[in-house]
Amino acid sequence: AIGKPFEFPELIRAAENNQFGEASAMVFIEGRAYQVVVVPLLVPQPDAWICTGFLLDDKFAGELEKLTLSHVSLLREIKGEWQMVASTLPPALRSQTASALAKHTLREHTSMSLRLGDTDYVSLISPLDKTQDQRVVALLQRSLDEALSPVMQLLLLLAALSMTGLAGSFAIGI
Repeated sequence: AIGKPFEFPELIRAAENNQFGEASAMVFIEGRAYQVVVVPLLVPQPDAWICTGFLLDDKFAGELEKLTLSHVSLLREIKGEWQMVASTLPPALRSQTASALAKHTLREHTSMSLRLGDTDYVSLISPLDKTQDQRVVALLQRSLDEALSPVMQLLLLLAALSMTGLAGSFAIGI
């Protein structure tokens, strides 16, 4: 990139207009997603800009999955068409996710149920970045069966305790 102009000048303009002098955005370089951050180099006055970024891929989504205990997918919408950027979902479910999202009217921070394969997933959509021609969202998903398993275990325990109490009461009554 030496000798070339900075590829994302809108980030520098956004940083100049920000009271803290920084800006970040999700950008796509050769079809790959990056989170890019721009901050001023203050020596002793703003003299240059430092730009750094990191790749948003399946490995990154896996790290988020460890934190959220949910499947994480990063998707981008271009002209009404959803494309998977990164995900922790199995490959067979990735294309189904994009087509399932196309059937819903999405609002920011919306939860919904998506059926992928033969499993229902509780899904939370959260916006990450939006420009004129695209928007990028994070989709957190957890299998409904997996999410309800602790409740089902408690219900079975409650039923067993109730039956034991009922049987004990019946035996004492006799």
